Amino acid sequence: IILKSKVNEITWNLTGDLFLLTTSQGTINVLEYPSLKEVHIVNAHPSNCFCIKFDPKGRLFFILNFSFNSI
Repeated sequence: IILKSKVNEITWNLTGDLFLLTTSQGTINVLEYPSLKEVHIVNAHPSNCFCIKFDPKGRLFFILNFSFNSI
């Protein structure tokens, strides 16, 4: 896999067949695991996506974004 931006955080889904990573371009890249074939890109935010967590049941994921120039 070739990425064109910085990776901020990585995680697997609860079943371990998907690998998710957040990027400095505001995307969440979803990859099949273990092949690492890209299956989806979520345009989640206009700037960095820093953290990603699944809910305890694995149905939803949450991201944390913030801007260094916010007031």
